[in-house]
Amino acid sequence: MIRFLKGGGVVEKERLVVEQEIRNYEQLLKQKPNDAYLLRWLAFKYSQLASFFEKTDPIQYQKKLIKAIQYLELATRYGYEGLANEHFQLWQKLKSQQIITMQKVNAKNPFLKAFLLIALGLFILFCSSVGWFLFDINEKKSVARELPEMRTSVPPIDEKELTLIDTNQHRVSYLRIDEGIEESEGYKRAKERIELMRESALDESLEVVILQRRNGFDYELGSVSVSKSQIEPLIAKRYKKAATLPVDQDAFSLTILRSAIYHYVLNTKQFPHSLEELTQPFPNNYLSSIPKDQQFSQNEIKQKYDGTGGWVYEPQQDLNLNTLTMSELRQVISESVYPNFYHTCTKGCTFQPIEIHIDQSIHKLSILIGGVSFGEMSVGIGKYDATPEGSFYISKRVAFPNHQLQEKNRYFGTRGMELSGLNVAIHGTYVEESIGRSLSNGCIRLFNKDIEKLFEVIPLFTTVFIENGNISGSDGHVVDSLDGNQGKPFDNIIPSIAPFANGSGGGREMDAKTIYEWLN
Repeated sequence: MIRFLKGGGVVEKERLVVEQEIRNYEQLLKQKPNDAYLLRWLAFKYSQLASFFEKTDPIQYQKKLIKAIQYLELATRYGYEGLANEHFQLWQKLKSQQIITMQKVNAKNPFLKAFLLIALGLFILFCSSVGWFLFDINEKKSVARELPEMRTSVPPIDEKELTLIDTNQHRVSYLRIDEGIEESEGYKRAKERIELMRESALDESLEVVILQRRNGFDYELGSVSVSKSQIEPLIAKRYKKAATLPVDQDAFSLTILRSAIYHYVLNTKQFPHSLEELTQPFPNNYLSSIPKDQQFSQNEIKQKYDGTGGWVYEPQQDLNLNTLTMSELRQVISESVYPNFYHTCTKGCTFQPIEIHIDQSIHKLSILIGGVSFGEMSVGIGKYDATPEGSFYISKRVAFPNHQLQEKNRYFGTRGMELSGLNVAIHGTYVEESIGRSLSNGCIRLFNKDIEKLFEVIPLFTTVFIENGNISGSDGHVVDSLDGNQGKPFDNIIPSIAPFANGSGGGREMDAKTIYEWLN
């Protein structure tokens, strides 16, 4: 038995050992956030840690118990069965401590008695409902299927807390909800999407921004985010009017350019000194080329506006990124690059990074900006659910993958974009009859003409969200054609790299050192 000794003694050493074990296990949890056994072990360790504070520090005792309960609920959510009784016992301990604390406070300040009695009653009711609900689910042996949302409350936080800390691997997705949907439903859907994203994004910070159109204007309602060290998502409510992005070719090209800068900043912690840094050779090829504007057919970069076409780039070199929120960073980027000709975006328009959404149930890939589709194409996907669901990003952009091999062995078409953490890519194919079907071993296939256009507009590190049947709750807002003939902006993209069959184009973006073995 451990006994209290002077100077901390055995008890203090034992507590330090438990705290170190918790730190070690929480480091592992960053790599395996859905590991039910690891979550169960952390719950046990926090319960053990709480016991050291039971008689000496009631506040710390309650905090550690709450952490144990949170980990226990997560373990249950991810399939660990038989925890209902332990969960209920922890809640009972916490409830008992609340009663003791209330009695001590009442003795010192009787005026709080009525208030605390009411709060305690509500607390007991809440604990009982949670405990018996979990117990009932466990009895039915259907924990993993039927457990609802986590019952730990998530208070709204100040947006200023969502800074660029650990955001070199930050992923943002935009959820556009219909005008008639309640705000609370929007946050619920955003939390569902975060949970799906974090299943695949093991070591990244994630954010879902909620957009809604009201009375003809776009509003940013707020966001739900989670960082590497968080168990529960954080909610930041903003409700601010967002300048609607025009649905035209120049606005689309501008967003491509801004998105490349955005990912460059997040991964290098600085703005590019010149936009040529975005078009470096593989593997730092954020873009294949600087997009041309439609009015002047120019892609020249100027430091000041003169109205002659192309783009103006005024980089923010002396900016402390760690003082910015993510929404502030997007605003800074929108002010740093804009059209060098008269356009709605010359004076300023909203910037939301381009992203890819793939719905496996209908074999469709969509290019989204702020939840709005700017282009769509048919894809082939994996058989027997081999294509993973979740949130990923483009980790490599490769022109003519495996060009070193004989033509009959170039399975991946003329372009390939590898997905993070997987041996899977979005790539072209010479087996065109596979498009619109589920035949691959996991990869997403496109017609070569489509992957060449997609490669042109998708920067390195772009978010790719894969789902099956639109289960994340997005309303899939789609833009109608601009006029009777023009179609969506993506339809007018012309690849800048010559097809391999017509020459050695794309040499800067080839990878001569690697033979790719994606799950084709």
